[in-house]
Amino acid sequence: MKYESKFEQSLHNGPLKNFNLHPYTDDFYLPQKYTPDFALTVEGYEYIIESKGYLYTSHVCKMYTEYRKQLGKNRELIFLFQYPGKPINWKPIRKDGTKMTVSEWAEYNKFRWFTHDTVCVLLHEIRKRNNEKKT
Repeated sequence: MKYESKFEQSLHNGPLKNFNLHPYTDDFYLPQKYTPDFALTVEGYEYIIESKGYLYTSHVCKMYTEYRKQLGKNRELIFLFQYPGKPINWKPIRKDGTKMTVSEWAEYNKFRWFTHDTVCVLLHEIRKRNNEKKT
């Protein structure tokens, strides 16, 4: 398997071991293609996971927000941040002298996000969804 980062590899070898790595490539209207890092479908709901150490450009951020618009109600793009408190260099400095962080960007854009240490909350949700069908 080809990993794009050590963070992605640690997620796939650890908490996301049951997820498919780079499962497909989607076209969307920007025109651009997007290959998610991980995806898992449980009971007709697809969890699309993007693992990020950093958000390098505004173009990348726009890609995620535009991609989400085509997903529909049974697919969700979720971020796993390696450094959630990392400031985004290309964002302007705020009045308090700080810059928006990657996790603040996700919250502002209404994306759910987790870290390697908190992804267990998401995995619990997935197990619960899977178990509800069996009962």
